[in-house]
Amino acid sequence: MPLRYRLQWESPVSEVQGRQLQGVRLALYTEVEADGIEDRTDSDPLRIGATPLHEVVLDAFEAAGYSCGSAKIDDEGIPRTERHIRYMRQSLRLVDTLAVTGPDRPQHLEVNFHTNAVGSEIYVRKAALHQKDWWKKPPVLRYVAAHHEVGHVDFEARVRQWIDEVAVLPEKAVDDREKVQYDLGGPRVWIDM
Repeated sequence: MPLRYRLQWESPVSEVQGRQLQGVRLALYTEVEADGIEDRTDSDPLRIGATPLHEVVLDAFEAAGYSCGSAKIDDEGIPRTERHIRYMRQSLRLVDTLAVTGPDRPQHLEVNFHTNAVGSEIYVRKAALHQKDWWKKPPVLRYVAAHHEVGHVDFEARVRQWIDEVAVLPEKAVDDREKVQYDLGGPRVWIDM
């Protein structure tokens, strides 16, 4: 039975560049109510592809020598961002495929997209996917890109600049912010952590 549903812009993706993301399994659980059926529930895999903006940015990272190795969905949000769905944050781990790591080139990068109808806030840092707490991860830099820029902007040049800027950041973040949580009582939650 086909289903049709418009997803939120912030929905996690299960595929990038036509390939299944390692570490992400999205599924739709269904239940059928009918007499005589023993197994009433079912889990059907969902395939959610990245937006064209995500694809062009990840293609630019690929051109710079970083391929998308895996991803993780955490139940913590990105601080100071408005969110509309409950899963909070998806982190993509990019692996250096050129094997030229050094002080000016991190071996692994972590990329988070916070997407809306206009575009994405793109957070880039040295990878620390094993660390769940946003404030205990290495420092992060925030960049913005609009959906309408796809095909009109040299994202390869932008991404090379982003990599250079992230490379000079220190390895350890300093948590100097007061953690406060605001629950507005609806599906939209603003968290200042």
